[in-house]
Amino acid sequence: MFINVINRQAWLLLTLLLLPSPSSASDFDRLEGDILPEVIKSVSATSRPTLTLKELDALPPAFADTRASFFVVKTGQGNFTRILASQALRQSPGEPGAPVPILVLERFDTFEPGKAGARLARGVGVLLFDGFQIDLDNGQIVPPGQGGDLEFRKDPSGQSLHALGKSALITLSKPITIKAPLAGPSPGKAILPTDFNGRYKIYADGRPTGALELEVAPDRQLTGRFRSDPNGTSYPITGEVSTDKPQFAHFKIKFPRTEQEFDAYLASQGKNQLAGTTTMLTRPTGFFALREGTRLDPTD
Repeated sequence: MFINVINRQAWLLLTLLLLPSPSSASDFDRLEGDILPEVIKSVSATSRPTLTLKELDALPPAFADTRASFFVVKTGQGNFTRILASQALRQSPGEPGAPVPILVLERFDTFEPGKAGARLARGVGVLLFDGFQIDLDNGQIVPPGQGGDLEFRKDPSGQSLHALGKSALITLSKPITIKAPLAGPSPGKAILPTDFNGRYKIYADGRPTGALELEVAPDRQLTGRFRSDPNGTSYPITGEVSTDKPQFAHFKIKFPRTEQEFDAYLASQGKNQLAGTTTMLTRPTGFFALREGTRLDPTD
């Protein structure tokens, strides 16, 4: 959809607002269905029936390096939605008149309560015009009376976002504290079991498929979760680091109807890459994974 604004400066601002920030997106993604209920119970959480554009802009930054405002909605069906939003102006292409204020839902994801990966709906770059309602349980713009959870409309105080029916709109007065990443790998080339700890971007059979979060206990038992790129769902990981080959770990991702197994080797140089084979439904393929915050440059 083409958005035409008043001048180049305003266009640049809108472009910056609409571009996702890689550093903030990862923390936003970690606020899943098992965490969101706790977030809205915190002392910094406030439930409110409406949120004006001025109040939206005044919300404290929830994540580093993003200008988008963050809030949570408990939908009328009792599910939880995480939202990054910002305001903008839209000029209808080829039409005279002043631009109109809109609300940009840059990203939103709706989860079943208490379930880390049970994502029901998602949206990216959804525009709310005056009078638009959105049903967050299915991620669709809907007409009045068809299950909308939020409505963007003009009030005497200006454009505002309203919670509808049994929905609740929750804002936070303080930035969100995300669980800190586990300590980085140990120095030197000798590999310790805890060197597997961390977050990785994984590529299977040459395609990016999601993110791994791995943690190794003192007894070498490996646990964590895999977050799928295609559907945003999270799945548990279990496994073990080898006792006789410290650079090797075997682990598996448990999906609802099957399991995917991994034989992974950790590179001793830098300890930032995993590589090996993965098997699902008896079909083996190659995979590799890069530790979050690092990149692989063969020319180095």
